[in-house]
Amino acid sequence: MKVDETGEFRAALLRMKKKLSGPRLVRQNPPVSVATLDQVNEALRRLDDDSYGVCTGCFMVIPRGQLLMRPYADTCSDCAGRKRTPAPVS
Repeated sequence: MKVDETGEFRAALLRMKKKLSGPRLVRQNPPVSVATLDQVNEALRRLDDDSYGVCTGCFMVIPRGQLLMRPYADTCSDCAGRKRTPAPVS
């Protein structure tokens, strides 16, 4: 499925990449900036290989609204929630 036919997600990701690559932001919060920049670059790679918008956890389509809020998302909200939820301690 070609999610980015209009190029809107690519444009948003490229804007984010430019902003995150700025020296001021990198100096302010390096671990967060570098991690987010890595996610943005990975999302651009997924756009190129047509896997953008597909959850890496369950392989379902990530809802457009979620991608609009976080264009570098690689999981749907259900799978992202499972990643964050710690396993129960027995």
